[in-house]
Amino acid sequence: MAQKPPELQNIFSLDKGQTTGPLPRGASHAWQVRVFRDNTHHSETFPYSKYGSPETALEAAKLFRDELFQKLGINFGDCAFIITGTLQSNNKTGIVGVNRSESLESNAVIREVWQTTFPAESGGVETASFSVKRFGEIGAMRLAVEQRMEGLSTLIRVKKYSASQDTIKRLIDKYLNILCYLEAISPQEEDFLIKTILDKGIKNTTKEEIINGRVGQGTFKDKLIKLWGGRCNITGATNLLNASHIKPWATCSNGERLDPFNGFLLSPVYDRAFDEGFITFTDEGDISISSSLGEDVERLGINRNAKIENISPFSLGYLKYHREHRFGIHNADSLTLRSSGTAQKCAAP
Repeated sequence: MAQKPPELQNIFSLDKGQTTGPLPRGASHAWQVRVFRDNTHHSETFPYSKYGSPETALEAAKLFRDELFQKLGINFGDCAFIITGTLQSNNKTGIVGVNRSESLESNAVIREVWQTTFPAESGGVETASFSVKRFGEIGAMRLAVEQRMEGLSTLIRVKKYSASQDTIKRLIDKYLNILCYLEAISPQEEDFLIKTILDKGIKNTTKEEIINGRVGQGTFKDKLIKLWGGRCNITGATNLLNASHIKPWATCSNGERLDPFNGFLLSPVYDRAFDEGFITFTDEGDISISSSLGEDVERLGINRNAKIENISPFSLGYLKYHREHRFGIHNADSLTLRSSGTAQKCAAP
């Protein structure tokens, strides 16, 4: 994946077409400056046709950006990539942040790829593309969606993207639903989807509406399987897995019940112990075991050093609820915490 050069910070090409050299007749390509500051979007477009060439249009865009930074009191390097969650004008697929392109190679072969662009934690931009010839239409699409979802996941709770956290969470859920849909897609549905996306006569916003209508909501378990790679968060097992709500289903709002960040994928014993409040987890993922289990901890095969890796910051509120309202119901006077690989006894909250 290539990272965006620092000098192009907050400057974006509106297509993947020509950005250097003489301007072809009738070209309508452009650079665009996009800046988000104090909950306000600032945007300006610089068409190649207006400035005579991609290079001169880019220089005008840089000048505008630098003057805007000065006006807004922004130091170069401090301004984050804008994550709007809306389709860009050059999008052809109806999937935010994911596109499909064709290019003519030197041997006159048409190269077809699904590609994605997403902001890097450093403030630059990263891209990835997947060949239709190699992976197939649905396979390349799936890989591009997965890559964008994973790229956005690295930005959760990154300070410079703090204004976009709700958008990131919403997009990740959207991508999970798309991935669940692609996993179970029938040949007839696959044919319909591909024809819709490739139809140049359908607007990108219409394609988005069609896809949203076909995709719907993936099941809670299906989304957890996609989010956690189909493995138990503790044991790594791939069979007999249960989708465990962190905040219990009965106390959730409708949105919380389908929120994939309100769940773990657990093997049966851990699922039951977690659901009953006999175990819980710290924000760092270390297991906490109620003393009321006594010697059953070993009998049940519960690992006192168990840990859930890479818990999302979006899950921490749910975990806090579980510790206070599920783990606390046993009124245990002590609990076992894993700390630096050594079991310690601590007072229960």
